[in-house]
Amino acid sequence: MYTILMIWVIKRVLILWLTLAAICATVIVIGRLNPAPDVLQTLGFDVCDGEPCYRGVKLGMDWKEAIPHWPTVGEVFDPSASYSVSIIQSDDAKVVRGIAIEARWYSPRMPISLGRIIAEYGTPYCVRIIDKEGLPGDFLLEYPGILVEVSPAIQISGNQYEYRLQPDSPILGADFLNRNDPGNCWTVYPGWSGSWDGFTSADIYYAHFHREANMPTP
Repeated sequence: MYTILMIWVIKRVLILWLTLAAICATVIVIGRLNPAPDVLQTLGFDVCDGEPCYRGVKLGMDWKEAIPHWPTVGEVFDPSASYSVSIIQSDDAKVVRGIAIEARWYSPRMPISLGRIIAEYGTPYCVRIIDKEGLPGDFLLEYPGILVEVSPAIQISGNQYEYRLQPDSPILGADFLNRNDPGNCWTVYPGWSGSWDGFTSADIYYAHFHREANMPTP
């Protein structure tokens, strides 16, 4: 009797295990067939001839060809009207040099955060702090072909703020540019720019930048 009961229990456990395995496999397959949208898709970009585009406009497109795709006001707004999109003309006025996205309100309500950018594109090759009257301003993260402006301000109380990069730090804007060559940000803004040092405070970044530039730590 005991043996029969054990065999029954083992059969039931085996059936349950196989059922759970089948459910997990189905979830994985569905996830692969319906992947989460990437950053560009989330911002409303599409794919044109295998390349990212916005309203039919691609980076490097002839400017005269791009203009009919774009409204005369120069920018378009996403359905929620929380950010605007504009195209950037090359210095010689011949091609589309970039596509710029900018939050319209402060606090920004862009559908992506710093953590989402890092998860998709990895760490930036250069980080720069934009000085605002002696106080830490916004952070500018540079990737080959992408510039991302991030707000590090965290309100503590009243007019008191802490300046720190976090995974949920809001994106103020992003420029997608027709170039793939990393620049050297250390020589351009010594002490104010340098390599990525993680999600941390502006003070720690200042000290990190000064060490990289062989400057006295402030």
